[in-house]
Amino acid sequence: MRTLARTVLTGSVAALMALTSGTAHARGSGPDITVHTWGDHGKATFKTYGDHLYITDLEKDGRSVVAIVDRGSLYYYWNKNGAGTTVHRNLNLPEGVAVAVRVCTANWQGSPSKGIHYETCRQKTTYA
Repeated sequence: MRTLARTVLTGSVAALMALTSGTAHARGSGPDITVHTWGDHGKATFKTYGDHLYITDLEKDGRSVVAIVDRGSLYYYWNKNGAGTTVHRNLNLPEGVAVAVRVCTANWQGSPSKGIHYETCRQKTTYA
């Protein structure tokens, strides 16, 4: 009888832990972040719940805005649509991974990593 009670209790605890840990991870591990370029020409917002990245061009200056996401490798996400526009990307990252988001102004030169005005970049880090 004790073995049966111990088995039921162990199973209940395991089920509760699985349920609780699944809920915690679904909300994202770190806070949402918004990063503005120097001079406030653009911004990038990363929402940890769902791993959504939004790149917004804030100024009519002929430049694009690029978000560079570092999650072990660099990924470039461009907004080339002009002032007042926002581009959305769903990144689908593994839970708990560090994510650094850098936002810069840029002029497209045929490659994701070319034409970036690094002097305008700012960066923040969170966890997916």
